[in-house]
Amino acid sequence: MSFHRASFVGAFFVRPVIFDGAEFQGNVSFEESQFQKDTSFNNVCFLGDADLNYTNFLYYTYFTGARFLKNAFFSDVKFQGTSDFSSAHFTKGANFFGSQFGATSFGNCNFSGPARFGLTRFSGLSSFGDALFSAEANFNLARFSDAADFSKAHFKDKALFGLVKFEDIASLESATFDSELNLKSAQISSMLLEKASFGKNSKINLKDADFKRLKAPCNEIKDHVVYDPGVYLALIDNYRVLGWHGEQDDCYYEYRRLDQAEQGFGLSKAVDVLAWLSCGYGVRPGFTVAWAISTILVFALIFWKGDGIRRSAKPLQGPVEKDSIPERAIFRNALFFSTCIFLSQGPIDFLPTGRHRYYVIVEGILGWLLLALFLVTLGRIMIR
Repeated sequence: MSFHRASFVGAFFVRPVIFDGAEFQGNVSFEESQFQKDTSFNNVCFLGDADLNYTNFLYYTYFTGARFLKNAFFSDVKFQGTSDFSSAHFTKGANFFGSQFGATSFGNCNFSGPARFGLTRFSGLSSFGDALFSAEANFNLARFSDAADFSKAHFKDKALFGLVKFEDIASLESATFDSELNLKSAQISSMLLEKASFGKNSKINLKDADFKRLKAPCNEIKDHVVYDPGVYLALIDNYRVLGWHGEQDDCYYEYRRLDQAEQGFGLSKAVDVLAWLSCGYGVRPGFTVAWAISTILVFALIFWKGDGIRRSAKPLQGPVEKDSIPERAIFRNALFFSTCIFLSQGPIDFLPTGRHRYYVIVEGILGWLLLALFLVTLGRIMIR
């Protein structure tokens, strides 16, 4: 079945309509038409513009495998039954602005041109799984009343979901974003972003977004989230609610690190730097352990290289000058002595000499501070 130029403007179809395999060689218009029974455009080829603006489909609608070689206009269309655009190919623009869908599938679709779904209403299950968006995908102000599936979709250009309302689960698992993922001011009931991949320069904009559950591991998104204090605090609370305590700590650490970078030089920044280096803002006890080991080793070298300790022949008996033996300690002895001093347990068989007695005091203070900091940091994590 082949049509050169066809116009069905305002047509009223009371019986099932089948255009399967048809070829429309020129522009075709179904504007303001109404299909009261099942409608099938499977594997249809539209060589010119296809205008279906303001059309009303009351039952099942099929565009499976359809090819739109020029612009496809579906503005303000009502799909009151199930619609299926699986494996359809939109070469130019695909305009579904303001349309209404029941259950629908755009699975494995290829959008070579801009895909416009702004102000679109999806009242049933909707699927864009494995879809390819080569140009901008615009879903601004769209509303998804049921589950929305974008798993394994590939967005080569901007993915715009500003002011979108996801009232049920939205799955973007294993989706690929080469450019921006804009969720500014979106309302998200539950979104799955696990295993999603992002390009080197891609950004995630969550400013003013309201999300109850956002399952996105911090290490997968932290290099891409546009910094905003409110966003990071919301993410930290999100991970707490999910029970992802490791992700909560990672997100808090990233938030403090970025916040520090935003500060100008001053006392507040100096305190932040100290908090970062000493304990990773209270969520990295390993930092404190590293400082403790380094402190012990440094003072051990000082005592060893400076020949600052002597073995005592009769510890704690009589004056030191009488019972001490002028024997140079080896590094193993210095390490043992330094460890004991750090733990506030001075060894009775070694004594410091000269100025090294003051080093003992310094190391003892550092040891007390680092041990206290380690216990507080560790306790904060374990009690939770």
